[in-house]
Amino acid sequence: MRKKLKGAVLTLEIVFFIIAVILIGGYMFSNFIPTMDESKVQIALTDVTTIGGAISHYHYDMEKYPDSLEDLTKRDTTTKKGPWIANLPNNNRDPWGNKYGYVYDSNENDGNSGFIVYSTTSTTGENVSIDISQADNLPANSIAYHGL
Repeated sequence: MRKKLKGAVLTLEIVFFIIAVILIGGYMFSNFIPTMDESKVQIALTDVTTIGGAISHYHYDMEKYPDSLEDLTKRDTTTKKGPWIANLPNNNRDPWGNKYGYVYDSNENDGNSGFIVYSTTSTTGENVSIDISQADNLPANSIAYHGL
């Protein structure tokens, strides 16, 4: 009878040990997740700043804004200028897998000209439609670079 009781106590100790390891591991992992999100935000911020700088350079060289972000990676056949960026960061995808957004004001005479490069930081993949005049209405979870 003592052998059975000793075996049951040993099994119970192993179960408690496994539960303790799982709880400690879960606590450590839950503290690690916010750090991963912060890293993604920093990557997106760096990417939109890089793209924004390339757009500003393009605008300086070409005296107009690019029609799309892909125009930044091409050499202009007429002026022989460019490319302004070798490749778009992460194939033009933010750390959440969504495409970087870009809008510009083509009417530079209205005193409201400029552009915005943004990441919605959304995992839902929802399309975001934005007008340059509505720049202040970007979703709260957006990361944006406003250029003039």
